[in-house]
Amino acid sequence: MRKRENKNTIEVEGLIPRINEINVLKREVFSWIRMIVGVVVVVTLIQRFVFMSAEVHGRSMQPTLEDGERVILWSLLYSPSHTDIIIMEHTTGENYVKRVIGVPGDQVVFQNGNLYLNGILVDEPFIVDSLATGHFRLEDVCQFQDCDVIPRGYFFVLGDNRGSSEDSRSFGLVHESQIQGRVVWRFWPFDRFGSVE
Repeated sequence: MRKRENKNTIEVEGLIPRINEINVLKREVFSWIRMIVGVVVVVTLIQRFVFMSAEVHGRSMQPTLEDGERVILWSLLYSPSHTDIIIMEHTTGENYVKRVIGVPGDQVVFQNGNLYLNGILVDEPFIVDSLATGHFRLEDVCQFQDCDVIPRGYFFVLGDNRGSSEDSRSFGLVHESQIQGRVVWRFWPFDRFGSVE
């Protein structure tokens, strides 16, 4: 009988280290799962609220951006400025890529292919055919009455390829809530990889 007790004691003592090993393994597996879930949550939040990616569709931003190029947007605490390239949500739900021309408080006039902001001639080296812009004043394209300057919270946007762009000339001013972010980087195709101005 003693042998049995010793044998049983030995068997029970042999189980204790195994149980401890299993508990350690469980803790390590749960630790890895928590870390992976945490990384997925952080990456998702960053992608949703800080950086986003988008694909350019169409020719409206040529030669700056070409059809099919992929870009990264900065969206966290972003406030649009003159000449920023943005992605905006059109009222149809489609995303458009455009350049900010006028900001709240600006008076915008196009005359003889030249942009005048607040009465000052502005150089636009990013466009190929300035005459394609046409002649108009802000009042001609603004969706509000008495629109001699851009109202607070609204922006005037145009495509760089003015002859092939649907922009504020056709759909009016863009509300800040429609702007998803500023295009800061082109990552596809690789031969045009780099910052976007």
